Amino acid sequence: MASGQIKRSEIAESDLYKEIRDSAQKTIQQLDLLNKELRESAQIIKSELATGLEKTTASINKYTQASKKAETTMKTSIKVDQEKARLMKEQAKAEQELEKINQQKERTKQQQLRTAQQQNRESERQAKLAAKNAKAAKDESDAYKQLVKATRDQKNESKRLGAEMLKLEQSGRKNTKEYRNLEQQYRKVTTAAQNGDRQLKKLDKTVGDNFRNVGNYRSALGKLSGALSSLGLAFGSAMVIRNVFNVVKDFDQAQANLASVLGVSRNEMSELTETAKQLGATTRFTAAQVSELQLEFAKLGFSQKEINNVTDATLQLAAASGTDLSEAAAVVGANVRAFGLSTLETQRVVDVMAKSFTSSSLDMAKFSTALAIVAPVAKSAGRNIEETTAMIGTLTDRGIDAS
Repeated sequence: MASGQIKRSEIAESDLYKEIRDSAQKTIQQLDLLNKELRESAQIIKSELATGLEKTTASINKYTQASKKAETTMKTSIKVDQEKARLMKEQAKAEQELEKINQQKERTKQQQLRTAQQQNRESERQAKLAAKNAKAAKDESDAYKQLVKATRDQKNESKRLGAEMLKLEQSGRKNTKEYRNLEQQYRKVTTAAQNGDRQLKKLDKTVGDNFRNVGNYRSALGKLSGALSSLGLAFGSAMVIRNVFNVVKDFDQAQANLASVLGVSRNEMSELTETAKQLGATTRFTAAQVSELQLEFAKLGFSQKEINNVTDATLQLAAASGTDLSEAAAVVGANVRAFGLSTLETQRVVDVMAKSFTSSSLDMAKFSTALAIVAPVAKSAGRNIEETTAMIGTLTDRGIDAS
């Protein structure tokens, strides 16, 4: 239950002094009135004493009493004047205190106004700084990802140039100017890709297994920043730290999920972890996404060794066809199993699929639907995946639904 007593701290100081001043003023008015009455009484007594009185005993007693009354009245009047002076002094003091409070209020008001202005200026400064940082973050690129992308593009270009050279060589045009130009480009691009690989490996080695341990993220990020600087790569530290931190968390969680499905500890699947990190650094996919692909194969019952065999080729298929990783894993896994192939032949399966998608109206959805029905029959009939896929592509080109 709340107390009915009002604390002094709950009363505004200005109101307190105002009450004192008003009370003193009322008391002074009352004292002025009383003093006036006393003086009037004293004047009346004085007037009576001034009239002639008979010098009888009664008259003398009356005079004596009148004198005493006048004396008492004057003393009372003097006390009233003294009390009035005291109250007037208190009133003046109360007014001074009240003036001080009003001045303090004004100073406080001015200070609050200055503080509000400072806060507004600081808010504007922070807003400008945030906008500047946002623009800088937008303009900056992630040096690590730049290096990964550049290296991947160089590798792809190297493969393309190598294939062109092989065609020329097979057609007897190895000693032509065209071949020599291709060879020169091939060496240049391949050397650049190799340099990129070495830089990426150096970065990965510098950061090390700190990425696996949540408690070492800060140390790992510091090493990564230093390593990037040593390679002469310009980067925005805030962007790098934010991106790497998120990548590390995602990768760590994906690895934990994979270990759980496989029923092993993290240390017991070190080979899969290294594969995820390597492919995450050399393909368009992150290490976390590679781990998620491995997880899909684990759900399909593939062993660690089998998962390692199928991962790279499946990533290539997903990248080329723009397919979701989980869907790519399901289709590749189903075809490897349906045709009784070894996981070491996954690249063959992927190449057949990619070829069919570019040379016929087949796509991932149609291929997946058709193979689920046809594959078991085709295998029983002794047809391999190449023949089966070619027949499905022909039917699809002629408008026969895949299902």
